[in-house]
Formats: sequence, C-alpha cells, structure tokens
Amino acid sequence: MEISNTDILIVAVVSFAGLYIIQYFIPVGLWYTAKASGVRISILDLIFIRFRKIPPSLIVYALIASAKGGFSFDKDELQAHHLAGGSIENLTKGMIYAKANGIKLSFREVSKLDLARKDIIKEIQIKLERKTKHNPG
Repeated sequence: MEISNTDILIVAVVSFAGLYIIQYFIPVGLWYTAKASGVRISILDLIFIRFRKIPPSLIVYALIASAKGGFSFDKDELQAHHLAGGSIENLTKGMIYAKANGIKLSFREVSKLDLARKDIIKEIQIKLERKTKHNPG
C-alpha cells in the first residue's frame, strides 16, 4: 500500500487541528507565564476555568497583577466575581489603587462596589478625601 500526497496532507491537517484543540483547552503558555511570575496555579485549574466559560487569561493576569501589587487574590473568588457579572480588570485596578494609597479594602468590599457598577477608583478617592479631612496635616 502506497502513501499518497493526499494521505500525508490529511494527516498533517488533522494533526495540526488536534494540536490546536489541545493548546486551546490546555493553555501551557499561560501556565508557564503564571509560573514565571510566581503565581501558583495548575494546568488542571486552567482547564477547569476554561470549562466554566471563563477566559483563563483574565484569572491569570489578575493573579499576576495582585502578586506584583503586594496582595493576593483567590482564583475561586475571581471566578465567582466574573460569573456574577463583575469586571475582574476593574476589581484588580481598584485593589492596586487602594493598596498604593494606603487604604485597606477587602476583596468583598471591592467586589460589592464593582457589582454595584460603581467607579472603584472614584470611591477610593472619596474615601481618601474623607480620611484627609478627618486627619489634616
């Protein structure tokens, strides 16, 4: 039995498509990025995040930003926030802004602000203004 050029082409296309599907469901590059940034997350976690219809990059980049910002998020809380309709980007920016300005806010507080569709940065600025009015100089 001879192998024709068509057979080779079919095997190549199927192999390429298979590798693409595996890469989609098993984001090894994203896992490596997380590991290189000091974020602990397993490949299995990334697969389950994908099955929950959440872009794994949203979770991983929020975890990286929080680690670099000096605090940590729980990946399960981030997923729940996203599934509740919240913006992980706004939540992360708000937490980083609060930390940079010396305001201690819990994940739950920032999450409530985001889910209420409030501007987190503006709310923190208001909190800062109140703080400086009560403690001048």
